Amino acid sequence: MSPRVSVILPTHNRAPVLARSIRSVLAQSASDLELIVVDDASTDATAEVLASFDDPRLRRLRHDTRQGAAAARNTGLSAAQAEWIAFQDSDDEWLLDKLERQGALLAADSALGAVYCAFVRVAGDQVVRTPGARVRRRAGWLHAEILRDSFISTQTLLVRSDVLDAVGGFDAALPRFQDWELMMPPSRQHAIGCVDEPP
Repeated sequence: MSPRVSVILPTHNRAPVLARSIRSVLAQSASDLELIVVDDASTDATAEVLASFDDPRLRRLRHDTRQGAAAARNTGLSAAQAEWIAFQDSDDEWLLDKLERQGALLAADSALGAVYCAFVRVAGDQVVRTPGARVRRRAGWLHAEILRDSFISTQTLLVRSDVLDAVGGFDAALPRFQDWELMMPPSRQHAIGCVDEPP
């Protein structure tokens, strides 16, 4: 049986924070998942961190030469087996019901192509919430909103795999804003749901 969700986590030389990120995925209340960690040619202790996990849901892939996060995500997409795809970053953590809450929305409405959630970025004493107040419409047909503002971050997404198949994955040639570019075509074709709380 294929898992319900494939979580793709690219990493490069982030051994000190990688374990926390992995644990936040494997501890999800929606546990029917596989976690695909794509090691983008790390030279630190990433291999040792990955070896410390004894969970059959964790799959390890490795690039022999560094290709960048977008290419690593595409490698994960090629290996993914689930009907839904989520993305995690190796220096971020999810709350434990992140996938459960997003999955409930995605399962309830076949018109939705993806569900995202709010997140907070912590830098010293500063806490910044995204999306901010300037984003007036946070769910539904968001194409016009997305053209104006990149407010959907990759690690907040839960996307139907057929939607990503139609897009063809991330554009690895872009130096930045790959997540913004990824969401432009789906937002034209599908409504987007939102859990308006941090993950």
